[in-house]
Amino acid sequence: MVASPGPVGVVLARFEDLVDRGLRALIEEDDHIELLAGGIAHERLPAAIAAHRAPAALLNYGSLRTPLEVRELVAEHPDTHLIVLANRPTPAECNQMLAVAPNASIWL
Repeated sequence: MVASPGPVGVVLARFEDLVDRGLRALIEEDDHIELLAGGIAHERLPAAIAAHRAPAALLNYGSLRTPLEVRELVAEHPDTHLIVLANRPTPAECNQMLAVAPNASIWL
């Protein structure tokens, strides 16, 4: 029998109230996910990821100044899986995200 490694820790960026509540509810209901920190301001994400040694981070696409910020986070935290949540991005924005951060997951 394989031992369960425990829940995956997640750092949650700041989102709009309704989205934030929904994400927190989903995380709290899942025994395989542990919220390490939530409501983190965009500029504090690198420090929060490092402080918690987060295996995963949920990012708010709307808070990015440029998609290149995701590339920088990938470079700074190569062991952290980045998930970018976007609300109706244009095809051009999707292409740009895929071009600059192919290792990040993009959820629309």
